[in-house]
Amino acid sequence: MFFLPIGDEPNPPGRQPVTWWLMMANCAVFLLITLPLKFKGVNLSDPMLNEYLNILVQQTGEPARYLLGHISAYDVFVYEYGFRSANPSAVPLVSSLFLHAGWMHLLGNMLFLWIYGDNVEYRLGPKAYLLLYFGAGVGATLFHSMAFGWSSNTPLIGASGAISGVL
Repeated sequence: MFFLPIGDEPNPPGRQPVTWWLMMANCAVFLLITLPLKFKGVNLSDPMLNEYLNILVQQTGEPARYLLGHISAYDVFVYEYGFRSANPSAVPLVSSLFLHAGWMHLLGNMLFLWIYGDNVEYRLGPKAYLLLYFGAGVGATLFHSMAFGWSSNTPLIGASGAISGVL
């Protein structure tokens, strides 16, 4: 049996714009970047592909030729724009908050943001809410990296840390 929230009360008056913009941004990235790249083959001349393949060969022991048949352009994109603690950088620290592994990952995150985000935004105001969202997302990503492997090349993606902070 699943326990998923379907709403909350009391609801704040009006629409809270930052929550809606964050939801639209996450969905837009999924529809315009994730989906097209998931169904696209890798670009063999992409220098990031070589780096990604080397890591995969080390981690799995599988030959690169075999791995090439099982990865998509999105996998390489996530490797570049997901946060990797072995190669920390500011851009992936933020861009990783808008990348999701699949429909269920996105929908789960957006469900909780839709139900609870408007209440928090109403109470804090748009600027403080946006600061909380990004601060919690960055903080959660850094905490996870420190707690579970600061030298990891596995990219972290998703808005779960930011949304947990909002909750």
